[in-house]
Amino acid sequence: MAAGDCPAHRLAAPSTGCRRGALAACALAGALLAACGGESARETKLQFWALGREGEVVQKLIPAFEAANPGVHVEVQQIPWTAAHEKLLTAFAGRSTPDLAQLGNTWIPELVALRALEPLGGRLAGSRVNPRDFFPGIWATNEIGGEPYGVPWYVDTRVLFYRSDLFALAGVKRPPRSWEEWRTGMRLVKALPGGEHYAILLPTDEWAQPVILALQAGADLLRDGGRYADFKEARFRKAFEFYVSLFAER
Repeated sequence: MAAGDCPAHRLAAPSTGCRRGALAACALAGALLAACGGESARETKLQFWALGREGEVVQKLIPAFEAANPGVHVEVQQIPWTAAHEKLLTAFAGRSTPDLAQLGNTWIPELVALRALEPLGGRLAGSRVNPRDFFPGIWATNEIGGEPYGVPWYVDTRVLFYRSDLFALAGVKRPPRSWEEWRTGMRLVKALPGGEHYAILLPTDEWAQPVILALQAGADLLRDGGRYADFKEARFRKAFEFYVSLFAER
């Protein structure tokens, strides 16, 4: 990005926090927009891209935020998660990024490498956003080289849930504690009458499941100082082969 350009901003991300985090992020975005000099002194207009369901929920927070911050008007655009990554990259290439955007914290390294995100350390120092109000591990996902590029909004996690009634019918005494117990439990469920369906739902358009299995197997995922993916590594291959086998066995 050429010197003097008003950079793209990313302040709210899927990390920890809730309503308070979203409003603090919007307030900080106001300071960033004012620094770009694109609005009049009377009113600051903020364009906020929110993803998925959050785009609906955050609309309810805007009236109270605008009432508490006279002269600031927030325009929310809801974007599906499935289209968000490509839309952000296209907007950056076309110099049409929003003032504030929600995005997954796994996208931060890529966007920082593209210089699409503004370092926020200096601006955070003069705001009410305090890193000590967040879980350290979540805050760290917004940092590159010790410099923050976003403010956490909320965090979610993956869990394994199961039909205890089907497990009981199949004779499975407890939730699986290993991959083999998991596979055995699914085989027993499949053996029940009406077992023509799959024993588990695993979406094929998500990266999280094979990566979680790889981490469970102890795979590093990256090599050469984190510069390249290491998908040929033995532990990753073992995890991915197990993942594929869940589809192959039906």
